[in-house]
Amino acid sequence: MHSSSRKTRSYRKKLKQPLKLLLLTKNSAALNGSEVEFEMPLSKEDLEAHWHLDKKVPLALLTAILAQTVVAAMWVGSTSTRMDTMEKAIMATAPQADRLTRVEVKMDTVVEAVTEIKASLRAATLKN
Repeated sequence: MHSSSRKTRSYRKKLKQPLKLLLLTKNSAALNGSEVEFEMPLSKEDLEAHWHLDKKVPLALLTAILAQTVVAAMWVGSTSTRMDTMEKAIMATAPQADRLTRVEVKMDTVVEAVTEIKASLRAATLKN
């Protein structure tokens, strides 16, 4: 079986020989566990169409990408926590906003009443 992995590696390097797959069969036709060879020709385009990672990619780059992903996940988590905290604070202050609105309406009414009283007093002092 070790030689088959060598054949696969050499095929991937040269891309001229058909790929040979070695399988151990366990069906009724081969109960003794013999190896069966299948040929599956793949073109260079077939192999290039599939995603693969080259050994030329440095480990530091993979580590940096992983670290950035972890930091981004932590940032999203902290942002979510902050938003939850702010939503709770807004919900806690919502009743106070309603009370403030009612107080402002009452103050407007009081200002109008005071203005009317002043106008009545001026009118009364002018008549006398």
